[in-house]
Amino acid sequence: MLDFGVFRATDEAIRIPQGAATMEMIPSVRLDETFSCLANGYRRQILLAVLLGPTEGIDWMVRDLNGSRKHPQQLRTELYHIHLPKLDTAGYIYWNRETWALERGPRFHEIEPMLQLLLDNTDQLPSD
Repeated sequence: MLDFGVFRATDEAIRIPQGAATMEMIPSVRLDETFSCLANGYRRQILLAVLLGPTEGIDWMVRDLNGSRKHPQQLRTELYHIHLPKLDTAGYIYWNRETWALERGPRFHEIEPMLQLLLDNTDQLPSD
């Protein structure tokens, strides 16, 4: 039987079950934020683009992220008011609101292993 210890939704961290490879603490608040940022396809694509290097301008985002699913102005609005602020606030990217330039933020290193895992296994994952 696995012993999960005491778990409450308000805890800062949860314990890994007995018998797991490690008994370190997982910071659940940050992990929740990471998964929240990765939960949206646009944000995943933005983070993967930043993983490969700094980006410039809005044109590539509207062209590469949209896939003809949304009106370009609607996507620009969502990027400006929802997706880019969320990633910037989380510290995963630096976003220049004037030029739309993106680069790695101060906490990018925390999400980088998950992004690399996604990138390395794209052929085995369901598509968006």
